[in-house]
Amino acid sequence: MKKINFFIFLCFLIISISTKKVDAQLSSGGQPYSLGNQQRLRTTIPIKRTPAIDIVALKKEDAMLYNGKEQPYRFGAEIPVDWSLKNAGEWVQLDNGDRIWRLEIQAKGAVAMNLVYDDFYLPKGAKLYLYNKDRSQILGAFTEANNKSYQRFATSFIFDETTILEYYEPQEVLAQGRIEIGTVIHAYKPPFLDYGDSGACNVNVNCPEWERWSDQKRSVAMIISNGRRHCTGAMINTTTQACNPFMLTANHCFGNPERDLETAMFFFNYESTTCENEDGPTHQVVVGANLLASNEPSDFLLIELSVSPPPDYNVYYAGWSIDVNAVTDTTFCMHHPQGDIKKISVNTQNNLTSNAGPTSFNDTHWRVSEWETGTTERISSGCPLFNKRGQIIGQLHGGEASCNNQDYDVFGKLAYSWNNQDASVGQRIRNFLDPINSGILHIEGRDCQEKLVQVNNDMALAGIRNTSSVVCGASTIQPTVELLNVGDSTINEFTLNYRLNDGAIQRIAVEETLATWQYTHIEIAPFAIELGENEIEVSIESVNGLAFDEVSTNDTIRIIFQVLDIEPVELQLLTDRYAYETSIEIVSAAGERIIEEGGFKNNDTLNIAYCLEPGCYTFFITDNGNDGICCVFGEGGYTLNIGGQEISGGEFSNIDSAFFCVQADYTTAFSPAISADKKSTCIGDVVTLTNTTEIASFVIRWELMNGVGEWLDRNGETAQMVFDELGTYDIQMTVTNGIDTLTTMQRIEIIDGFEVDIEIEHVSDTTNANGQVALVPLGGTAPYTYIWGHSTDTIGILSDLAAGVYDVTITDANGCEADTSFSLIYTSLDNTSAIEQMEVASVASNFGWRIYYPISTSLDEAWVDIIQLNGQKIRSIRLYEGENTFRNLNLLSGIYLYQIRQRQTILLSDRFLYVRD
Repeated sequence: MKKINFFIFLCFLIISISTKKVDAQLSSGGQPYSLGNQQRLRTTIPIKRTPAIDIVALKKEDAMLYNGKEQPYRFGAEIPVDWSLKNAGEWVQLDNGDRIWRLEIQAKGAVAMNLVYDDFYLPKGAKLYLYNKDRSQILGAFTEANNKSYQRFATSFIFDETTILEYYEPQEVLAQGRIEIGTVIHAYKPPFLDYGDSGACNVNVNCPEWERWSDQKRSVAMIISNGRRHCTGAMINTTTQACNPFMLTANHCFGNPERDLETAMFFFNYESTTCENEDGPTHQVVVGANLLASNEPSDFLLIELSVSPPPDYNVYYAGWSIDVNAVTDTTFCMHHPQGDIKKISVNTQNNLTSNAGPTSFNDTHWRVSEWETGTTERISSGCPLFNKRGQIIGQLHGGEASCNNQDYDVFGKLAYSWNNQDASVGQRIRNFLDPINSGILHIEGRDCQEKLVQVNNDMALAGIRNTSSVVCGASTIQPTVELLNVGDSTINEFTLNYRLNDGAIQRIAVEETLATWQYTHIEIAPFAIELGENEIEVSIESVNGLAFDEVSTNDTIRIIFQVLDIEPVELQLLTDRYAYETSIEIVSAAGERIIEEGGFKNNDTLNIAYCLEPGCYTFFITDNGNDGICCVFGEGGYTLNIGGQEISGGEFSNIDSAFFCVQADYTTAFSPAISADKKSTCIGDVVTLTNTTEIASFVIRWELMNGVGEWLDRNGETAQMVFDELGTYDIQMTVTNGIDTLTTMQRIEIIDGFEVDIEIEHVSDTTNANGQVALVPLGGTAPYTYIWGHSTDTIGILSDLAAGVYDVTITDANGCEADTSFSLIYTSLDNTSAIEQMEVASVASNFGWRIYYPISTSLDEAWVDIIQLNGQKIRSIRLYEGENTFRNLNLLSGIYLYQIRQRQTILLSDRFLYVRD
């Protein structure tokens, strides 16, 4: 599992990179005084200029640092300043005694600018505007309504390299205002992604098939801070229905939340209005928030916005559920991947209870093994995970999922965050979302711009537990009915009706005091069930003495289930010392995932029974640590019992599988089996599969059940395939013996390769071969093998090497290869002091690459070679004495080798980063 990085930057907001007028944030509108009174003010305004920034260096840092899902996307540099009404700008007094203060700020080359204020207070009647030089974009007016108790503030982006501030102060409040600019954000890249530029597999929230969740999308906002597009959050309801502006996001989104939140901004409704990629509105912004509660184990952060989003934002306060026993067979999240317009990701399989890593607490997270629709990316962090009723059950912590990788994501459990092992109030959510201590497990969302309609008596059927769609070999069933008081009055009595199939209605008179939003659970008498299809109907009547309550739409539930005359499949699982790495699946012959389990405890024994419909299945057990569950870190193992037949295992690398059938006719049938030469391998490698069924059989077909791959051969007992994308793939083989035709699957994991760190000691002079090199693989799986181009050595550390270029191929235990090349150098010239004067730009770009060559060309010809990391020479360029500048190298962005030589004598060699602007 990927390590979760809890170091994080601030979260802040912008508005739009379009040329349309933007009136972002809560403001009172209007126009600056200068717009209609130019003749009364001087045409020149005092200017403050920010220092120049090194854009090339910043982009280099971005390429190296900001790659993970938990990392922000930086687009702006934070420039500290100290400019205020007292030490910058110019005051002009008007005839009536009022005053105007103006200041022009220039950040040369900026795509956009925004300002963060360390001290901000506007007295009554004062107004602040910000605009660009041609006034095509105006922000404001900001007034006393924008004052915060902590006296800090931030204004959104002016999309120009110049921002003008204009402050109007009435005579009645003379010298009471405070405006102190502490930080200028210089955007060196567009603050917003071009809409639609996140991964191609992402899906817009306003596609027709997701209309049923149109309320939930209105709760979701993007958080951006101090030059970084960063996280996603969601407004969340409380049991008091009081519309407190509470938002749930991820704890790792803020490094210093108590201060960072003061100038954070929250951006609502940035989404396409259709299923196609269209730019969304960019003006619905709230500035600032207060910390309520947070904790690392489940990575949650609950905050309160400084003001409620206004009615025209049309914000929805989402409901939530802390019932870990509720069915989670469909979940979805809504988010802003890469800062793009709002997207939706959908999972139709059961979520797994999990944790975030080997050192974390147990059962802190929900694990989504893969998304059937969409994915998540950077800035998705903190987004809400909804159950199929549209209630929040967690928020995104991290994971490996992407458009190129059908892999997992983990969401901190709201149920864990609720009490968090009796932690303090500031480390749990319950005190804020349920301040009346109702004890309820679920709550629906609400529109806070609409007044609640009072309903006094309304008892709702919330669900039926202890039932499933298929029941094996049972003669009775005893459901538990879940009920919720959703009315405004206390309920003291009601009648619960229930019946099986067409049988007589049974009644239970209940006398129990239930406050608003309080749950109760009633266990009804056991039913005698029949083979085949059965139906249970449950209803409510006689609520508080009324024949029916005031809302009838939630008073009846019907469920249908099948009773089969077969034995359940029994699994006994003994976990090892790293149980969080283990997960299991049962997949049908059609490729449908029927069962998925994970989040196990270390060194634990589990006995689980699965009722499966007749048919054939493949059982998969996966270990993310690539060491199985026996016998490295424990003595784990598994046993499947299918009608008395047992299948056992536990000693494997990353994946083990077993084929079985459920049905009396199949008890003596053959078991098709596949052997794969590699169950875990790298992109571009060839996987060979062989039919190893232990009877005379022939293969009907080989099929790839998910993803995309290239078949090299699939016409007989063997098949070969190549995959060009990371992910987990199921290959199905259909086999017949002339009587029965059965299918089974083999799972192949395509993993990422690895990089190599090179540590070199160069040759000291021309007479010795005393160079040394140490190759350190970064990633991959040990052991590693080394094939050198110059010798038969098979190790990664060599000494006594002469000057020259060396190449080596490294292969890890999974068969992944990494090719690298390096140079050992020395000089044959007497003028060594001149060599020491040689300078080479460490970062090259389209703007130019500079090499200063101090040696007289009369000594010999000099050249610079540009070499790929695999040792392939790309270009050779002649050098002349003095400064040599090369433009438009026409390379792809990446890391390359260079070497400077006189004929075949290498003078200098190193790596450089090339940035294509």
